[in-house]
Parts: sequence; C-alpha cells; structure tokens
Amino acid sequence: MMDCRADPRDRISALPDELLHVTLSFLDDARDITRTAVLSHRWRHVWVHAKNLNFCSLNLKNCKTPGGFPGFVDWVLAHRGKITMDSLVIWMTQKSRAASPEQINDWLRYAGRHVLKSLRVHKLVGGQTKDHKAAVVLLPTICRTSCILLSPSNNMNILQLPALATASYEALTELYLYSPSFSEEGPVLGDFVTSCCHSLRRLSISCPKALFQLVLRSEALQELEIYWAFDMRTLDVTAPNLRVVRLDLCFRHNPIQMVINDNKVARIVAPRLEVIRISYFRNVPRPEYDIHDLTSVRRLENIQLDMHGKYCHDTDQMLGLWFLAKCPGVQHDEVKLEHHWESDVPDKSDLVDLTKEGGNAAPFANVKSMFVTAICGFPAGHLVSRILTELKHFSPWFVQKASGAGSTLGDFVMFCCPRLLQLQIVGAKTKGILQLEFHTVALEELDMFFGDLQMLDVTAPKLRVIKLNMCPRMPILFGIKNAVQ
Repeated sequence: MMDCRADPRDRISALPDELLHVTLSFLDDARDITRTAVLSHRWRHVWVHAKNLNFCSLNLKNCKTPGGFPGFVDWVLAHRGKITMDSLVIWMTQKSRAASPEQINDWLRYAGRHVLKSLRVHKLVGGQTKDHKAAVVLLPTICRTSCILLSPSNNMNILQLPALATASYEALTELYLYSPSFSEEGPVLGDFVTSCCHSLRRLSISCPKALFQLVLRSEALQELEIYWAFDMRTLDVTAPNLRVVRLDLCFRHNPIQMVINDNKVARIVAPRLEVIRISYFRNVPRPEYDIHDLTSVRRLENIQLDMHGKYCHDTDQMLGLWFLAKCPGVQHDEVKLEHHWESDVPDKSDLVDLTKEGGNAAPFANVKSMFVTAICGFPAGHLVSRILTELKHFSPWFVQKASGAGSTLGDFVMFCCPRLLQLQIVGAKTKGILQLEFHTVALEELDMFFGDLQMLDVTAPKLRVIKLNMCPRMPILFGIKNAVQ
C-alpha cells in the first residue's frame, strides 16, 4: 500500500468539482464548512458554494474572528458574495455577543436576495440600543425566500415591515413570527400579507406585542395560527382556501364592547375550513366568534367541556358544545374535560345529557376518532359515563367505574358515537370488573391498557380485533362475548 504521507501530490485537488460539492452537501454547520478550506488548494474557495449554512453561537464560544460570533457571520456572508443558497440559520443565545441592529438588518437584506428556500433567525438582538430604545429590525424590501422564521429576543426587538409600494415577497409561502413586537410606524401586518404575500399559505404568530388588529384578505392562505396574542382586539379574515385555524389564548385585554362588527371579536369567512382550534381565558368575558358556515369542518381541537357525571354544563363561557352543534360533519375530536367545583350544582337549564337520545343528544354522531384529556384535577367519580369514551386514542385516567356516575361507558358510545370503529383506552385505573356493551355500535377494534383490572366483560357483535395489555403482577380473568374472530 502506498504511504500517503510520503506522497507530495494534493489528491483532493484532483477530484472533480461535482464530488466536492456533494461532500459539502453533507455539512451544514458554518464552522465545519469554512474549515474545509485548509484541506487542499482546490478547497480554499469551494466552501462558498455550500447550499446550507447553520450559524450557532454555542458552536463558536471561542471564536477568534474579530467581532466574535456576529463578526464571523459577517465574514462568511461577505466571502460568499452573490452566490445563492437554499437555507440559512442564525441562532444566537443570550450569552453570546449581541449583534448590532445594523448587522441584523444587513443579514436580513442579504438573505432576502440570496436565500431561496428557508431563513431562520433566532434571538436577534440581546438588548437595547445605546439610547436605551428597543432595536428596530427591518424586514427587507425584496425577498426571494419561500419560508421565513423570525424569533426576536422576548419582544425586545421592534419589527418594522417594508413599504407596501416597493415590497416584493412573491415567493414567500410560510411565515413564522415568534415574540415579535410590531412597530407603530410603517404598514400593519394584515396589509403587508394582503398586498405583498400573494403566495403565502401558512401564517403562524406566537406571543406578539402591539398586534391590536389583524385583517387578512388572501386567496392563497391555507393555515392561520395565532398563539397568546393578548393585545389583539379584532381578527377579520376572508380566505376562500383557508383550511386550518388555531387561536390560543388571544383577546385577553379586549372588552367585548371595544370591538366592531356587531361585537364580534373574530370574524372568519372560510368556506373550506376543515380544522379549528380555539382556546380562551376563563377569567375574562368570553370572546365572540363569527365564523361563517362550519359544515365543512372535519376536525375540532382543544374542545373544552365542563362535565358533571354524564351532564355537560352548557353556558356562554364554554364554547365546546357550541362548536359541536355548529360542526355536524366533525369526524375527529380532541377534547379536554374540565370539572369546575363552583358549578357542581348548576342551574338545571344549563345541563345537557350527552347520553340522551334526541334533542341535544349525539353531539359526536359522525366522530370516528377522538383524543380525550382530563385536566384541572378532574374527579374520578365523573370519568365514566361521558365523553371519555368514544375515541381512537385515550389519555390516562379514563374509565373509572364509579357508582352513581350515570350511564355506562357502552351506553354513551352507543348514543353519542354510533359510527365509532376503533376505541383505545390507555392508563385506566379501573378496579374490579369492567363491563362494556356495544350492541348497536360498529366498533371493530378495541385496544386497552389496564394495570389493576380483575375482569373485563365485553359485548360487541362486530368486534374483530382486541388488544389487551395487562399488568403481569395482577391476576386477570377475561370474559369476552360475541366477538367475531
């Protein structure tokens, strides 16, 4: 074998350019990519063609570049020049040397012109400017990137949008903004999206500050997510292709009387809407929602129900039953069961029996799968005869066989979930004997996990698959009737 140490030739330089570029494609850390320059004469400048660059201050704690981590980013981008790349990630920690507002804005302008697929910038500026004002981050006027994620430093950066007359974001399809504090100068977010982002399909905003109003008119928008927008006063969306809406804990500081449009806080016109998730604060007046035509909705997430035995407390403060009534075509539910002690003996007119036939019964008539979670110290005696039953996936604590809890689990499934095909119960704490009868249900698959059950008695004419996971330390006696093998 030839001794490579004695060979003075530069073997790497003899490799074709295509192979060198393929080798670079396996790297994304900017530090490792730039280090390849010392491997051979050919590699001195090949690294500038890398398609993906990931700058992380944790990997550059002992950076020798003048200016520290921000200086290293400046140096790399300057050496790349006008060469385009697919993705750029800049991730700064609180302990890293803070970049100046001018550096941040230069990076964003560079990315807007040269990054084609994905731009992610985390922890933009670690503090305030010299005059103790929040640093202003300017979105570039021209952007060729298809996906942008900006995560400023805990609302310490003011995000200013470009002028609508000159801004060009035709390639942008996804925009994620985490903890942005919007500027009072320049255009508002709704006008920017409506006028400049004609291809935007997904908009996600988390923990915004000074986002008082969001008015969207978009043909392309398919997903809208807004989390913890406490300052928001009005949401007005018209999007014919919108399919997913998620609003979590918004409108906290918004009295109902302050909003327009017949006191409706949120107005959504989306004829193709399929998925809805809405949560709200219980200690403030509940926001009003004007959502047109919910018959197309197929999935409800985070539905909150105040349960008392087999009864659901139906009040203006709870949206759960309202959504179930307005969305008759729902097939998949994610339900959170609550039990508020102050309403243990509520007004009889506010009670809805979820196991009763007719009237308000069968709110889950078309449901095929459900994920149920019991929260806020849900009492064991109220876990049996209600909603914790009809689903494809079950969370811990389900089926507690308690006396005086109302109808049985089987009754609830028969009356409320006649089309249920698969039922999974996980982490149940039922002791003794559990009897399940599904005489009129199309149930075909039953998957259960019990740790302390002594006997299971199941009646299900159409049952074809049953999976039982029992604790090996407990004596188990099975009794299964009418199961089709």
